Amino acid sequence: MKDGYEHTLPIPVDSPVPLLSHSQRRRLVTILAFAAVYLIWGTTFLALKIAVTAMPPLVVIAIRFVSAGGFLVLLSYKSGMPWPQPRELVNAAISGTLLFLGGHGALAWGQRYVDSGLSALVISTVPLWMIVLERIGPDKRTPSRIEFLGLFLGLAGVFVLFGAPEKDSMETASHITGIIALVFSALMWAAGSLYARHQPMPRGTAMNGGLQMLLGGLIVTIIALITGQFQSLDVPSLDASAIIALLYLIIFGSLVAFTAYTWLLSTQSALLVSTYTYVNPLVAIFVGAIFANEIITVQIKMVVPLILLAVLFISLPKWRSRSPASPPALAQPQCHG
Repeated sequence: MKDGYEHTLPIPVDSPVPLLSHSQRRRLVTILAFAAVYLIWGTTFLALKIAVTAMPPLVVIAIRFVSAGGFLVLLSYKSGMPWPQPRELVNAAISGTLLFLGGHGALAWGQRYVDSGLSALVISTVPLWMIVLERIGPDKRTPSRIEFLGLFLGLAGVFVLFGAPEKDSMETASHITGIIALVFSALMWAAGSLYARHQPMPRGTAMNGGLQMLLGGLIVTIIALITGQFQSLDVPSLDASAIIALLYLIIFGSLVAFTAYTWLLSTQSALLVSTYTYVNPLVAIFVGAIFANEIITVQIKMVVPLILLAVLFISLPKWRSRSPASPPALAQPQCHG
C-alpha cells in the first residue's frame, strides 16, 4: 500500500487457527474488524456519557487521548516509523486541537445534557459541515445538486433536534445548550479533518492518528488544568462504572477500534469502510435505550432517516469520483464517542 498505509498497526491474519485456511482466517478477521468499528464506536457514546457524568469532561478527554495517543506513537516509532518533521508535528498539533479539544471536548461537555443516542445522531452530521466549510474555504468548492439536497435534509434534521421534548424550562435550556455543543463538536471535527487533508501530516496512519491524539490531548490537559477541572476531580468518590467506562474508551474506543479501522482502510474499499458512519448512530441509539433507559422519542425517529439520507447524498459524489485503487482521503475517522 502507499501513502503511509503500510504502517497501519498489525492484525494477526496469519495466526494459527485450527481448521481454517488462510482465506477463511482473513475473512474472519475482516468480519471482526468491521464488528469492532460498528459496535465499539457505536457504544463509546454511552461510555462517554457514563464517564462525564462522574468526571469533568476535559479530564476524561485528556486522560483518554494522551494515553491512547502516546501508546500509538510509541508503538509506531518502535516498529520503524520515522519521527515526523517539525512542520508535520505542528500540523498534527493544530489538527489534534481542532479534533480533540474542539470536537471531543465539546462532545463530552454536550453529553452532560443530551442522551448518548441523540449525541451520536448529531455527530453523524460531520459530512454536512465539511460541505459547508469546503464552500466557504479557500477552495470555494460548489456542492453538486445531490450534495445540496443532502445538506438541506441534514440541516432540517438538526433543526428538528433543537425542539426539546421536556416541559420544564430548565431542562429545555439544558437540552438546547447540549445540542449547540454537539453541533459545534461536529463543526470542529469537520474543520480538523479538512485541515489534516490539506496539510503535510506525519507518515503512517498509526503515527499520524497517534500524534493527533497525543498532541491534542496535551492541549486539552493544559486547558483542563487552567480551568481547574483536574483540581475538581475527586478520585476517591469515583464509582467503578465511571472508571470502567474511561478504560473502555481508551482501550477499545481509541486503540482496538482504531486499529481495526486502519487495517480495514488498507484492505477494503473506502466505500465499504465508510458504512460505519450509518451504523454507529443506530447502535448508539439502541444501546442507550437498552442499557441506560434512554427514550427513543418521535423526534429521534423523525431525524434518523433525515440525517442518514443526508450523509448518503453527500457521500455519493465522492464515492463515484474515487477510483477503486485510491486510498481514502482521510486516515482520521469521523468523530465517535
